[in-house]
Amino acid sequence: MESKICLYCKKEFLVKPSHAPRRKYCSRECLREKRKAILPPCKGRKNCLACGKEFIFVIHKNKPHQNFCSHKCHNPSKIKEKTCPFCKKTFKLRRKFCTPKCYYNSLTGIKKQNFVQTHSYEWHRERLKKSFEKYVIRQEGCWGWRGGPSKKYGSLEFMRKSILAHRASYILHKGNIPEGMFVCHTCDNPPCTNPDHLFLGTDVDNVRDMYKKGRHPILKGEDAPGSKLTKEQVIEIKKMLSDGCSLTKIAKLFNIHVVTIHDIKYRKTWSSL
Repeated sequence: MESKICLYCKKEFLVKPSHAPRRKYCSRECLREKRKAILPPCKGRKNCLACGKEFIFVIHKNKPHQNFCSHKCHNPSKIKEKTCPFCKKTFKLRRKFCTPKCYYNSLTGIKKQNFVQTHSYEWHRERLKKSFEKYVIRQEGCWGWRGGPSKKYGSLEFMRKSILAHRASYILHKGNIPEGMFVCHTCDNPPCTNPDHLFLGTDVDNVRDMYKKGRHPILKGEDAPGSKLTKEQVIEIKKMLSDGCSLTKIAKLFNIHVVTIHDIKYRKTWSSL
């Protein structure tokens, strides 16, 4: 360990030989105080004539006399009283909001919630009606949509939230939608917003309607996405099982799991053959 003298507090301190060339101060506090004391040549320090606080000023030709730390100390009579647009408090400062907290809260969406609360439901419904009439294409059969899409459906804004176009059509033409209910299509056309083609139903009703109309066919055999065997291979496996061959041997021959052979044997899969 080597001994050195701190450049700020002039105390002696010990330091490792490897850190000795770089270490000049005994602690971080001394380093911070030294940095505060050292100012660039374009800046200086003064005491405010109004409040007496020490402040840093910029040395400039056009501003030779800088004797006050702020505008409030320089001429407090010129600063008028304002009301904060967020919390409605009165204050005397040269800014729009009274505190930074009010400024950040106005950006994080709290103001939007107040906007929704101040306007009635009927006002939002009329606004939805205007935007719906702007983008809907009324025609025979399914109605078209030229507005913003949301996947395969149309979308609108209602109560400061995104809503699907066919749900907006149901609200405008038939009434409110209860919680947990779906708006289903009889025409199976997702962009359609014709109220005659819409009906209410639960999630189960929507899935049943999909199966009835054959829009989700059940894939079996080789067409199933998880199948690893063909019809010829399954027929050959069943012949080997009838001859008394073991399940593990058949699984190794076809490079599949033993459970797959077990399901074929007891007709849990490939029961059609």
